[in-house]
Amino acid sequence: MKKSFFAALLVAAPLSLTSIQAQNTTVQFAALKTATLTAQDVLDKHMQALGGTEKIGTLKSVILKQITLAQTQEIRQTLYILPGKGVRSEMNTMGFEITIAARGDSGWQVNPAMYGNQQPVALPAKEARAVCAQADLFGPLASAKALGHEVTYGGDEKIDGELCHKLTATTLSGSQYTGYISTKSYMLVKLITKSMEVYYSDYQKVGDYWFPHLVEIISGGNKASLTDRHFEVNKSINDDLFNMPSAN
Repeated sequence: MKKSFFAALLVAAPLSLTSIQAQNTTVQFAALKTATLTAQDVLDKHMQALGGTEKIGTLKSVILKQITLAQTQEIRQTLYILPGKGVRSEMNTMGFEITIAARGDSGWQVNPAMYGNQQPVALPAKEARAVCAQADLFGPLASAKALGHEVTYGGDEKIDGELCHKLTATTLSGSQYTGYISTKSYMLVKLITKSMEVYYSDYQKVGDYWFPHLVEIISGGNKASLTDRHFEVNKSINDDLFNMPSAN
């Protein structure tokens, strides 16, 4: 496009010059300017593609059912998510029913595969926060501004043949992650953190929101796929699900 544009200018220039000289007229040319994208421009379009900032702000709850395929295992999981607040995970793996719930810095789990019984065990604050990270349904770039992360724009780069905007975010603690947002759909395609690479695809609309229905995670040479994902939005979720049960 640029080559044809400049070629047209070169062809037109001699004709224009002849006309100008014949008219003995002074002409001033305005400088050509190329629009420059900023990180905020890309983030704004990303949020709009997901459903819009206003709509996302009205998302009160999500119930997500999915299957995790990891090596030879197939793990069925149900997540009860209160965006920005808490997560409860119920899964079946190796014949064990495991429940983990967290809100903020506090949480608990019932994990017979680890402890050999059905007794609830409190989670350390760091582990509770890791569980709550699953409440970030749209990827961390969607909440970067609200979390105070500094985001910079790194130009365009192709990911699996798809041209993407590259954004690098620095958290308040100084850690970094990089996201690649499609220049066509403005959906998150790939995320790179210190410990993993995450690929997002098959975006589908559920209610007023767009969610990736296939997520692939590569970490430490291992690969896991989150598939067969079914979302229910803004359904009532009982607060008791997040309360630590009494020991038997």
